[in-house]
Amino acid sequence: TMETIAAERKDPSFPVRKMTYFLDEGESNTLIREKIMLQFERDPTFRVDTIHDQTLPELRETTMQKVKKLAEFLSIEPLGQFRKRMEVMSKGALALNGVIGCFGMTELGHGSNVAGLETTATFDEASDEFIIHTPTITATKWWIGGAAQSATHCLRPGVLIGDIGSKMGRHGIDNGWIQFTYVRVPRSHLLQKFTKVSRTGAVSEPPMAQLTYGALISGRVSMVV
Repeated sequence: TMETIAAERKDPSFPVRKMTYFLDEGESNTLIREKIMLQFERDPTFRVDTIHDQTLPELRETTMQKVKKLAEFLSIEPLGQFRKRMEVMSKGALALNGVIGCFGMTELGHGSNVAGLETTATFDEASDEFIIHTPTITATKWWIGGAAQSATHCLRPGVLIGDIGSKMGRHGIDNGWIQFTYVRVPRSHLLQKFTKVSRTGAVSEPPMAQLTYGALISGRVSMVV
């Protein structure tokens, strides 16, 4: 609850400022980040208190105004400073290079309960491919950021996508739904940094299961901190 979070922040068991310096890799980086965040807070372009009164087209237009403002920063400040600015907003944005994907985990009937997901990935050893399929309505990938319009590598034969429409927040980016109809994906396309699948279909798990969703954990921790 908000009360619990407030209590934890009020009386932490460690020096918060030192932890901040550690996470930012140094006091100087923290000071730069705080300066940039203050600039964003004072710039009316980046206001967030009006989003609930805007229509979807208006919100998308507001998002483009923010992009334009960032382009202006790029033209007037050193590249290193601009990179710091982008890191405050999104570290991943610097690595896009024109390729925008989407992370299709959440499902309509299960949220982010990974153990309850229904989408199937059947390994076909003969062709060395996975067959991705949506067997039920509740297995539909839902609330997937960028899936409806922004993603450049989402639509292909056997894949249906759509926009979930109006929602309570995050209107600046489109959120969509995805369904698969026996879509074949080569095993070589699998990201196998942690969990691995061999040519014969044998699965090798990492020593710590938490490693497989470490990126998700860091994102949620940043929301609290």
